[in-house]
Amino acid sequence: MNPWDNRQARGALFQMSHMEHNWDSYGAPPIDERAIKKALEMLDLLPGPWSAVPCVDGNVQLEQHINGFDIEIQISAARTT
Repeated sequence: MNPWDNRQARGALFQMSHMEHNWDSYGAPPIDERAIKKALEMLDLLPGPWSAVPCVDGNVQLEQHINGFDIEIQISAARTT
């Protein structure tokens, strides 16, 4: 497998772009398109495989679980300078 292969994460991000309000049945907002865009940009920089999961606050989390190590990166739509 290609170590940079993040097709699964990209597919999950595509699905997140279609999630509507209350996608978790607890009133979660849709996933912010800016967070999805930032996550896609980050995947270009990170060797895979990563998983992408939605956050209940409209953000995106990228996760990698390898050999007992867990890396989780939450990507916010908020602009930082």
